[in-house]
Amino acid sequence: MMDYINENLFNRTKLSIKELGEVALVSPRHAARIFKADTGETPGQYILRLRLEAARQMLISGMSIWETSEKLEYKNCPAFSAEYKNHFGYPPSKEGCASQPKYQPLKKQTIMKLKEKIINLDPLSVIFVQSIGNYSSNAPEKAWNTLWDFVEKKNLDVEKSEYFGIVHDDTEVTKATQCRYDACITVPKDVKPEGKIGNKTLDRGKYAVFTHKGPYKTLEKTYDQIFGPWLSGTKEQLADLPVLEKYLNDPFDTKAEDLITEIYVPIV
Repeated sequence: MMDYINENLFNRTKLSIKELGEVALVSPRHAARIFKADTGETPGQYILRLRLEAARQMLISGMSIWETSEKLEYKNCPAFSAEYKNHFGYPPSKEGCASQPKYQPLKKQTIMKLKEKIINLDPLSVIFVQSIGNYSSNAPEKAWNTLWDFVEKKNLDVEKSEYFGIVHDDTEVTKATQCRYDACITVPKDVKPEGKIGNKTLDRGKYAVFTHKGPYKTLEKTYDQIFGPWLSGTKEQLADLPVLEKYLNDPFDTKAEDLITEIYVPIV
């Protein structure tokens, strides 16, 4: 249900509780109960929060209030502004001021040996587990443990597979405890999911790729460089897709300082 919501976030007509029940193969009432038990939010609360957080990211990136309102299919700007103010505590017209404290100082920093390569990523079939929680906590680790248990249970051959993390949320927009992360392993399309394991396709897209070397806990420093001085100094424009992380070595067999992570930033 969460993955379905994410895929249809900008289409109001597909986000009814009836639709979610059909996705989950249960009654709408049971779908709502399952959803709240797992996330702590009703489907309506969850959908509204994600839509408004997406709106904030659009506004921070430079999209106008009118364009953002239209993208999220609001009837008019006043209706959008009212919901936005009710959620964040200030109107969308103040968003530039609200987002300035973190990013403005970063734009003045010097990039520390940060070089990107531009690639076009082909579609990839993956199995995945989604976690909700602080990126710096053990939430991503729990997702990987669940996914790896499935791999071992099914005796899947993943020797040539690629390992990705989907970072759905910006911690400057979303509360740390509500951030979504998908642990993904590329597999053939015929691998059938079960339980908490899902399957989907990572869509084709254009990305600026940055290489981070070192512990996962220091990834935030590289992100600060990317979304600070690099973003302010590049002509590239961000696309409306989540950031990907590609893990190039095994954290159980590699020293923390030797871990290599590629950060895929979606661009137009």
